[in-house]
Amino acid sequence: MEFLKAIGLPHGADKGVINAAKEQASQLQEALYAAKDTIGAQKDRIASLVEQAKALEVRISQREEYVLEPIGPGAFAYIRKAAHDAQKKGPWLCQPCFDDGKQSVLQFSKTDWHRDAYKCPRCEAILWVPNNNEMRAQTASLTRGRFDDF
Repeated sequence: MEFLKAIGLPHGADKGVINAAKEQASQLQEALYAAKDTIGAQKDRIASLVEQAKALEVRISQREEYVLEPIGPGAFAYIRKAAHDAQKKGPWLCQPCFDDGKQSVLQFSKTDWHRDAYKCPRCEAILWVPNNNEMRAQTASLTRGRFDDF
């Protein structure tokens, strides 16, 4: 009886109408639960997107600390802006790795005449950088022979 009053039906209402009202109430309750589940899933999605946005902001702020500079013919590396202002001293970061979101410092590998090789430990790229080494040839005097003193 109280249910009939709550939904606005008179005391002597038809059972078919009452059953239809109960069915609608049940459907509304199911829709409410489904909406609550959807809202919960959307809240989780929003939280995930907020975390991703924060991670991207950190990556952007880190990226703003570096500048892409040529370090040799056809060789580019990221250099910290403070080091860039101090005549390119400081560690060089591998450009492909940095663009992938990884910071990999180029490591000295070898010297080859007038250039140095730097290798990325992550992607194994090799960059050749000119150095200040000069090739010098030394000569020996040919005016005296080996056996002149005997």
